[in-house]
Amino acid sequence: MFRRDPYLWLHLTSFAALPLWLWVAWLGVAAGRPILPVTVEIFLLVTVAVVPWVWLQWTRPFNPFGIWVAVLPPNQLSLAQRQWLTRIKGKFTGPLAVIMALPMVWLVGQIYGFAPLAQAVTPIPNHVLGFGLGAIALFLANGMVQVSASTAGLLLTGEAKFTATPDYPVAQIRQDFLNIGLPVQKLLPTITPEAAPEISPSPDPETMPETPEEVEAVSSPVDVEPPADDQGTETPEPAVTVEVLPPEGEENTADPQDDPA
Repeated sequence: MFRRDPYLWLHLTSFAALPLWLWVAWLGVAAGRPILPVTVEIFLLVTVAVVPWVWLQWTRPFNPFGIWVAVLPPNQLSLAQRQWLTRIKGKFTGPLAVIMALPMVWLVGQIYGFAPLAQAVTPIPNHVLGFGLGAIALFLANGMVQVSASTAGLLLTGEAKFTATPDYPVAQIRQDFLNIGLPVQKLLPTITPEAAPEISPSPDPETMPETPEEVEAVSSPVDVEPPADDQGTETPEPAVTVEVLPPEGEENTADPQDDPA
């Protein structure tokens, strides 16, 4: 059930915005001519955009129950969400942040290597403004990478192991996690578990017919005789006598031959 939390998938899919932020950083560093040596500028960008996220994830990880401009207060978090925070605050988040920072440092160098290709198309007027914009874009890119990596680790956690994880104390969430945004009571809809479908009980195999004769006997209709009376004999139906009356206007005369002499 914890894998269906919408906040997990929100931060996991934010990794898809990485090419956009790298493209903005590429246009930024390509503006104008570098003021400092390229190696110095790369070192400054890594110091500003990459190192802070490694330090934060190691000491005060990002609270994933928010959308950068708003965050859920600690008293609104469910039990499973506080178990999330315990897993994120675990011993693997810091080393994971260092591992994810290595390819980001490499990408900063690649951006400077291909910067001359974007000098003719970048809309940024000067290098100072472009360098600042590139630093902001790389900072956001690193933040999305680090948060996505920490939430992706939860998908690899077994159900039994996650259930056994203790929930994080509510009173320590504000001081132990980075909460970005204004506190709100509700952000994303809560997904409730689906009700289990009703399963009809299977028939007892001992009472089921086995032979074709038994199946026919069970499926054939049974003639029900009407109940007999209390004496055990059938009651005869009463006889009906029909009397035929002569039509009106006719007299009942006797045959003269029948009259005695």
